[in-house]
Amino acid sequence: MALGVILLVRVMVVSLRKGKDMLYFVCSLRDEVSENFESVSLEVSEATAIRNFVSALRISQERKNGLLYSNPSDFSLYVVGSFDSTNGNLTPSVPKLLRRGFVVDGDGE
Repeated sequence: MALGVILLVRVMVVSLRKGKDMLYFVCSLRDEVSENFESVSLEVSEATAIRNFVSALRISQERKNGLLYSNPSDFSLYVVGSFDSTNGNLTPSVPKLLRRGFVVDGDGE
């Protein structure tokens, strides 16, 4: 469970530059079993968000603990909105699936 919590608590921000302002995409893990979005996070890019999610899955499976280890396919990573760091506006969006959870095999997936 600890690695799942680390991933959920970790700050993930997807960034777009507009002049000197920063617009971040808000990411969230969805528990497909409970049908709920869980802890909101931010990431530097969609690719980085996916990389961090895949990394958390790999680490949990190497350590053989946590929900991401026991039920990796129950979780999916979504972008659920954006955050403007200059004015503090948080704007929701229709959830966009970035990656589904999976069991890591010897080839990396």
